[in-house]
Amino acid sequence: MKNKEELIDEIQSAFENTVFPNNENPSDSYGLEAEEINELFSGKHWKEITDDFINQNVYVELAFMTEEAFCFFLPAYMIYALRYYKHDQDVESADHILQRTTFGLDNQSLIRRFSTDQTATIIKFIKFAGKSQLFCFEEDQDEFEPDIARILQMWSSFLAKE
Repeated sequence: MKNKEELIDEIQSAFENTVFPNNENPSDSYGLEAEEINELFSGKHWKEITDDFINQNVYVELAFMTEEAFCFFLPAYMIYALRYYKHDQDVESADHILQRTTFGLDNQSLIRRFSTDQTATIIKFIKFAGKSQLFCFEEDQDEFEPDIARILQMWSSFLAKE
């Protein structure tokens, strides 16, 4: 298993040339959450999303982002989660990443947006997060391990297809 600094470097490299498509709004939903996302993220590159920005806006739901925006801003949130998972800070971003990529939306559509390198890097992130207890579970990490295995199998199946 890579250490967190090596994984951060790999995330930065895999997503280095990612561009936000068509200058669209980051959210196509309605309501306060969507407005907040559009205000906070419009015109920004994922590399501009600092740890301080995420910490101050931790409750901005990634679930309200379009698939394109979620994929574009994902590396900033993965890096934040890796940097702060052993601190007392609220690292909900790891849970939001996991939920968005496994529940609710058309997962195949979302996962297909990533390159092979990006998908492999996300798999490494999920493995690291699972082993490091990065996800914000109640008390019992052991109960979630089968879910992590299922999630990794789902992501890995897309690598096998390429």
